[in-house]
Formats: sequence, structure tokens, C-alpha cells
Amino acid sequence: MSDGSLVYATPTPTGTITNPYGARQIRTAGMTGSLPSSNVGVDFGGKLGDPAYAVIGGVVESVYQAQRERDPNENHGWGGSVVIRGDDGKTHRLSHYAAGSILVKTGQRVERGQQIARVGSTGNSTGPHVDWEKRGPQGPEDPTKVRLVPVAQLGSGTVANNQDLSDIYDPTLPYAWNPMGQAGAVPNNTTQ
Repeated sequence: MSDGSLVYATPTPTGTITNPYGARQIRTAGMTGSLPSSNVGVDFGGKLGDPAYAVIGGVVESVYQAQRERDPNENHGWGGSVVIRGDDGKTHRLSHYAAGSILVKTGQRVERGQQIARVGSTGNSTGPHVDWEKRGPQGPEDPTKVRLVPVAQLGSGTVANNQDLSDIYDPTLPYAWNPMGQAGAVPNNTTQ
């Protein structure tokens, strides 16, 4: 099944991207300036405790229930995470869920847009968000190079055309672009 025939849900209610896929500058607590880095996923901002959703239907391959917020070493920096083997044949790791908030189990079938946890800041994180890493046979892939729809629009029948969010996202701006077409006051400062 090709990615172009599928519609993916944003993992947070607004779908606001706070860090895009690829090269970026990261800020570390207690440090002046930033460091060059590479992001093999996309960070979607949210409020602590917001619902977090499965981006695609599939089977849960693994679950790590985080024990505390902002422990950079917990689960190799991912914190609370769920790995889904998607209906597209690819692996989707969703990370940084709030401590103790994951609602699914390994082996469970999930559907696109189903709540699977709550937004958190576990692992190597500077603020509440969900990190979405998508991997195919050749390695990491940009999750925004697909038909991506905010969860609120899934049930309404309003499905956006194929959106290449990386062409719209401008990392020089002090806010992140929102797939619903509005700029949000979300600082560009989450990590991983």
C-alpha cells in the first residue's frame, strides 16, 4: 500500500509542528545559543495532558510506560512511547507521552485517530509534545510527506489535499505552522 493512498492523523489535537524533520538547531537548558542536530522525526506540540492519537491504523509492537516527566535517560530519551506497525507496512514510533498515560498494550490493534495516550514531556524533552518517527525499509522517512489531517477533521469528512508541510514550515519564525492553516504561538523549542 502506498503512502499516497492513506490519510494519516496528527498525533496531537492541533497538529502544530514545533520541530520539523531533518537538520535543525536545538536549545539545551542552561545553555546560551543552540547546537546543530538532526531530527529523524517530527515534533507536534501540545498541552500537557492533551489526548494523543494513533497516526495510522495498525498493531502495537511495543509500549514503554514512562515513570516520570523530563528524565532525559528514560527509555533512551524517548520517555513514554508506543511503536505501531502501520497498515502502510512501516513502523511509527510516537514518544514523550505523559508518565503513566499510555492506554494501549503490545499486540493490540489500533485505528487512526484513536486516543492512545496523553501528551507529555518524558524522556529527553524540553516541553510537552509528541515525537513521530516513521521508518520504512530504507530507514527514517519524513512523516509530513503524506496526507496529514488534524484529528478533529477525520470524523467530519473534511480531508485536506496532500500537504507537504515541510515547504510551508519556516524554522526562522518564532512560531510553528499549523496544518489547519493558522500560525500558533508555539515556541520552536522541543527536542528529539
